[in-house]
Amino acid sequence: MELVSLLAERLGADDRAPWSWLASVDLNTIRFVIVVTFLATWIGAVTLWKVRRFDERYPAHRTAVEAEPDSASA
Repeated sequence: MELVSLLAERLGADDRAPWSWLASVDLNTIRFVIVVTFLATWIGAVTLWKVRRFDERYPAHRTAVEAEPDSASA
């Protein structure tokens, strides 16, 4: 985003339609939006996991090593 903004400024196109919008975007706002989107997605995924009880529906499969009895304790 910053690179496109600087390129538009260097080419003198920062006052034209799409470039003026890109040049005016605040990177702090973009960072905030990214963090909020990540947190909302993460909280939504955890909530869905708990509400739909996916951990009970789809238990972890045991591997072949875990399924075999321990020969050292015999």
